[in-house]
This record gives sequence, C-alpha cells and structure tokens, in this order.
Amino acid sequence: MKKAAFYQGTLMLVPDEFDSFSSFVKEVQEHPLQVLVTLHEKDCLVPYFIEEYCEVKTVLISHPEQLIEIEVEVLKKEEYDLRLTQKMKELRLSEKSLDEIRSSMTLDGTFLRESNASCYDESIKEFWDCFMTKEKLLRDGMSETCLQDDDIRMMLQVYCGISYHQCRVYTRKIRHKHILMVTCLADSLLQILVDAVIHKAPKELMKTWEFHSFLPKRVYQYVSSLDDYDVSKTPCTLKIKKTEFDHLRYDIEFEIEPYHNFAKACEENYLYMCSILGENMFHATVHQFSWNALSKRTGITVQQFDEKLMSSFNPLLLVQLAGHMHQIGLRLKKQEIFSERGFDQHIMTRCVECTDWFVLEKQSTDINELQMDLNIGFSTLVFTLRDDEERDIQQKHILLDLMKLLVENTSMEIIDYCISEHRIDVDFMNFDSAKMFNVLRKNAPLFELYQCRYDEHTAEGCEHYQVSYTMRKKKLSFNSLH
Repeated sequence: MKKAAFYQGTLMLVPDEFDSFSSFVKEVQEHPLQVLVTLHEKDCLVPYFIEEYCEVKTVLISHPEQLIEIEVEVLKKEEYDLRLTQKMKELRLSEKSLDEIRSSMTLDGTFLRESNASCYDESIKEFWDCFMTKEKLLRDGMSETCLQDDDIRMMLQVYCGISYHQCRVYTRKIRHKHILMVTCLADSLLQILVDAVIHKAPKELMKTWEFHSFLPKRVYQYVSSLDDYDVSKTPCTLKIKKTEFDHLRYDIEFEIEPYHNFAKACEENYLYMCSILGENMFHATVHQFSWNALSKRTGITVQQFDEKLMSSFNPLLLVQLAGHMHQIGLRLKKQEIFSERGFDQHIMTRCVECTDWFVLEKQSTDINELQMDLNIGFSTLVFTLRDDEERDIQQKHILLDLMKLLVENTSMEIIDYCISEHRIDVDFMNFDSAKMFNVLRKNAPLFELYQCRYDEHTAEGCEHYQVSYTMRKKKLSFNSLH
C-alpha cells in the first residue's frame, strides 16, 4: 500500500521522500505548487489503481489544510487484471466479462450500484422530456396575464405523482421571459417533490424560461376561480403574533369571508395572500397558520403585514442553508429540545410529517405510499463531530460544503438537519440511491473525517453503511443508533 493525498476530489501519491504525511503537508504549506503523480479511475476503481494510467502533473494546493491522508494500491495493469480475474472466480462471476467488471467492482469485491430505471430521478427526467416536446406550443399559448395550466398540472401527476388536486400550475409571459410557477397550497410533503422537479429543469431552457416551485410576489396574479367568491373584493385579514420559541417568525390566523365550501375559501385566500406576499416569503416568515371564517374581522390586512415584513425581514431566512436547501427555508420543529432519537437535538425541518416519520415509528401512510408508488428512498447521513476542532467549523463544513457536494452530484432533497452537541443527522429524500451510494464512496475520505454513516430507511427497517471505499453494511447496537 502507498500513502496518497485526497484533495478537492483529486488523488495524488505522496512522494517516497516524505517519511510522514505531516511532513508532506508542511512542505505543501511552504511550496503550494507541487509536481505529483495523480491517480485516475481508468479501467479500475479507487483505492486500487493501474500504474500505466497514472500521470505526473503540476498541482496547485492552495488549501493544504484540506489534504486528507489515505492509502491506495498501485499495480501494473497485468497484475491488476490477474487479481480482478481471481476475484471474479471467487465470487462466481463467470457470466460477466473482465471489461464489464472493471467499472463496477473493486479488487476487494465492492460493487458500485446501477441506477434503477424506475427510480424517481428517471420519472423527473421523463416529465422534462415530455415538457421539451411541448415547450414551443406552451410558449406560443402564454400571455402577460397569469393563467392556470392544467396540462402541465396533469403531466406532474402522470410522471411525478404530484396530486392534480393538491397543486396548481400557472404560466405568465413578462417581456421575453416565460414563467412557470407551481404551488402545492402549503402541503409541505408534496412541496419537496415539486422542488425536486423544478431543480432538475434543463439548463437549455433557462434562456427563455423561469421556473419556480412557489408563487413569486408581483409575478403571480390572483384571479378567483369561483363565480360567487372573490377574495380581492372581500380581502381576508390576519391576526399575527410572534412565535413563542422562534422570534424571527409569526403565528397567523386568517380571518376569511364565510363561504359554503370552507376548503375552497381557504384555498382562494391562500392564493390571494401569495399574490401580495409571495409564497416563499410567507413560508419563510410564518411558523404556523390557521383559518377562521368570520363576518366581522379585526386583524390587519395582508398589505399591512407585507409592509411590516419589508421593514423588519431578515433576508437570511431565504438564504439556502446547504446547496439549494429550498427558497421557502427551514423552520424549527421545536425550540425546546427534541429528543426522540435518544439525545438532545435541535431540528430544522421543511416537513414535520417527514421528520416524525424518520425519528418515530415510520407510521405515515402518505410517506410509505411515496416509497412504494414512486420508488422514492428516504435516507439519513449521520456525522460524528470530532473533539480536535471547533464545532462550528465542523458544522459549517458538513452543512455547507459536504451537502453542496451531494446536492450537485446526486438526486436528493434535504428534509431536515438534526443538530446536537456531538452529532449532526441529515434526513433526505433519495431519488436515486445508486447514485448516492456511488458518490459517497467516491468521496469517502471527506465523509470519513466524521465517521459518517449512511442509512437507507424503509417501513420495514433500515440498512446501515459505514461510508468508506468499501461501503460495507454495518450492524448497529442500540446505543450507536442514538
């Protein structure tokens, strides 16, 4: 085995002249520009490499503190092929060719996963493929007036399982931009699926299109869908108070004009509110809300609430915490400590129903159906914080850098962060578990810094993997689960 360095996704051999990794790091600190042997996964898989494919390159290491020590094995191609053939015989893989195995199995018998053709990531791709075939027709039919589009709404249900009855799709043309907006009417579970779809919009559409997984202020225009109930003529009012345990947000009671169909009245008032506040602003600043049908109302108008927010709003609430952690932002599940996992944690969540499913008994019928019907995975990454470095530095590295790496290279939507003194759990929807498994393995040195564990959940149980180049299943004691 040889000493190597993992640096920002690149693997390099540590020259033999250095008797320790720390002496190599010290040399890099003094001379960031180094001539090194770089390692490549050509006809091989990390941590095993073929000598003939190694390259000598000049590498600039501007952040030597990010160097991570690992061990690799470098073999002649002939020896690599011989060992791989022996491993194939040992595992009885005679039906596969050597070339097939090269890119899917390491010399120690660790297999990469192949993406399932029925995974949710593929469903999203099918939606956008269909959208692309109709894109010109959609553009030609748009106007400067905000219009509801039931065809796209039906496509979201057919391809992505997003309920036709629980979402609304609107289009509008503003100058040369064609704008598509989707709302789930405050259904936080479906909202995560809509976010996933919108985040995967093809880049080639961005020159002429804007896509939003919420109703933006001053872009969405409210028009009543009912003949006998128009909120713009009898606007709702709001009773507001600061949330007891989250002083940045409000609890709100909508006071709405009575109507014989209460659910429809709530929907109309919600859409009216979005046209004035913007749906993303509403969810970033409101912790919880309720409805009350009253002929006599005493609250403030939505316009007055908008003015109040504009004068005091903290823009950090709309900043995405990790990669694209969703414009609607995170909300504290509880400010008082939430400890169902067996120890004290603060939980920031996008969907309380999902968080409860993870940490309690996985009893939500809606979530179990998502797993079965849409082939959506639910997963957790468990990071253990070290004692040798300040906790806030480690938290920032995990929540910003590592999550950004995963968001950009896999297909996932983060649901919550559970943060305690010694540990961080990240729960997420996993739309292609094979891609997640392989990306974690490829970047294992970064995650091994925190003894990272990768859990795949089902209604029946959970499989645990210790993140490493081997990604072996791990049996856990009760104490290590908490």
